[in-house]
Amino acid sequence: MVLVPHCSRSIRIANLIFLSVSIEGVRRVGLLRLSCCPLWGFLMHLFFSIRRFCCRADVIGLLALCLLCVSSIARGQSTDISSPSAVRTNELIGTIAARDIGDPRLTDHYYAFTGTPGDLLITIDSRNLNGDVDVFTSSGLRPLLKLTVYADNTSPVTKSIYLRKRETLILRIEGRSPNDDAGTYRLYFGGGFEAH
Repeated sequence: MVLVPHCSRSIRIANLIFLSVSIEGVRRVGLLRLSCCPLWGFLMHLFFSIRRFCCRADVIGLLALCLLCVSSIARGQSTDISSPSAVRTNELIGTIAARDIGDPRLTDHYYAFTGTPGDLLITIDSRNLNGDVDVFTSSGLRPLLKLTVYADNTSPVTKSIYLRKRETLILRIEGRSPNDDAGTYRLYFGGGFEAH
């Protein structure tokens, strides 16, 4: 246990012994050279700023705020068509969890990306997944492509769409696992594809 001396009421902090190290001590040891890594710099800033808080409630509030920020950044698969997840690369990987026995519902994942004029190629490689892959225009939800996938088919399938103009598109993956194992999918985009 270490008592932080910079508060009117000391906080007991376990396993964070380096908090009491001064900045000069950090410079002497050479740990500031590691600040080129953004995550390391953020963590050091966070731990040194915790020293300013004196109440346990303030520290808990700060940690809850950090958790909220990280969880909003880490969101990957959207289940709401009004706020689809942006596709950042030409490869998309996702998982659909298995439902309880007797539950006939399908799981939907929504993604948004931009299609440019020309042929847009979409290749899907799925494992243990029964369902559909659909592409819609974001304005009006006009269907452009429907592709059905089956759990027993393990070979990748490629389809193409010809686009006359640049459009924002919504990709829906709707499916379920036929057994107790999760279903996985991997999509590759080519041709007239632009990440969001």
